Amino acid sequence: MEPREAERRFFLQPGQIFVSDEPYRVFTVLGSCVAVCAWDPRRGCGGMSHQIYPRALEGAGGAAFGAQAVPHLLRLLVGLGAKREDLRAHLVGGGANPSLGSTIGDENVALAEEILARARVAVVSRDVGGLLGRKVAFSTFSGEIAVYKIERIRETDWYGR
Repeated sequence: MEPREAERRFFLQPGQIFVSDEPYRVFTVLGSCVAVCAWDPRRGCGGMSHQIYPRALEGAGGAAFGAQAVPHLLRLLVGLGAKREDLRAHLVGGGANPSLGSTIGDENVALAEEILARARVAVVSRDVGGLLGRKVAFSTFSGEIAVYKIERIRETDWYGR
């Protein structure tokens, strides 16, 4: 999915949130992390969160943690004029790394799904779990998404090349 001429580009780093009421193509790379891509098709605004962990440890907080990131993403979109009942979402990521024996990817997915369900945001697509990483390209204006599965995440994948 190539960016349209009118769309600007933004590369979302882990633990960040991006929202806009202008057309942007937002890119990120995921392993066990989860991206929630949400948009209001009537208002033409959207954004993405990139959570690393489901919940913060005591004394920590911020966009790296899904328990704070996903609700904050939704609040930011409503602040741009989105109507909560019109929001749609894609859920991407949560890959497993069996060599680490971690369930963090599954936990990230479950928490994001729970928060979106409580907020009554319709999840229109899911590309979650499995053993592969993902490169994501999301249009904040149209809600279009492209997900590329990758075996290994290279350093150059992190800089939107």
